Amino acid sequence: WSVTGVQTCALPILMISQGVLKIQMYGCRDCVHVLRSVVELLGNRIGLDALETNRVTLAVDELYANIIRHGYKDELGLIEFEAELRGSQDGNQGLWFVFRDFSEPLTDTSFCSKKCDDESQIRVGGLGMHLICSVMDVVEHEPLDDGNRW
Repeated sequence: WSVTGVQTCALPILMISQGVLKIQMYGCRDCVHVLRSVVELLGNRIGLDALETNRVTLAVDELYANIIRHGYKDELGLIEFEAELRGSQDGNQGLWFVFRDFSEPLTDTSFCSKKCDDESQIRVGGLGMHLICSVMDVVEHEPLDDGNRW
């Protein structure tokens, strides 16, 4: 879609099924506000402080941006997002997020395990996955026949 030359996307579809919030959208940068709102709301609901909520929101935002930029090469593409509150073994609640895209399957995820201790190796545009992995307790990637699950 285009409005006076600016790329926009269709409104996201939101569903709730068995306690899981599911959002389907054609990924464009405008839709990131929907994800941010969901993550902030859930973070507040389980008692994360403002700094923790901001960090988790930034990590979700970064993965979404990576899917658009690297998976879909800045073109519109279907992205499914799930958010869930889950109880943990210690009785606390945790947040679980799943992204599903239909871009080319990513087979090399070694970039997530590299250390960023050497300042000479730090560059603009290369730290998104490091940020995600440092904020989240668990980051998993599964290449699928028709895309990726994060």
